[in-house]
Amino acid sequence: MTFGRGHDQSACLDEAFRRLRGCDGMLRELQQSIFTQECLAIAADAPDFCAEVPDSIVAGVLWTKTTCPDADARPPICERILREVLKVRASGRGL
Repeated sequence: MTFGRGHDQSACLDEAFRRLRGCDGMLRELQQSIFTQECLAIAADAPDFCAEVPDSIVAGVLWTKTTCPDADARPPICERILREVLKVRASGRGL
């Protein structure tokens, strides 16, 4: 995962959504979810990356559902990608 080594968490998230543009098919969407997970795991911490990310499960579910309409991606894959951000928040990184 060379992209994550050279970028911070915010860049990983931006890149995941960029790669989804014009992407069709479940396999490609799944690949972007995996990309996001792996990229966030090795990327440099971004200041305040999770500042607006809730820390409770219920609030996290609502956050993904209210955030995804603004994203340029189908809701199911958007929610999968944002769940990776929730995992980063739960780990204490990006705070």
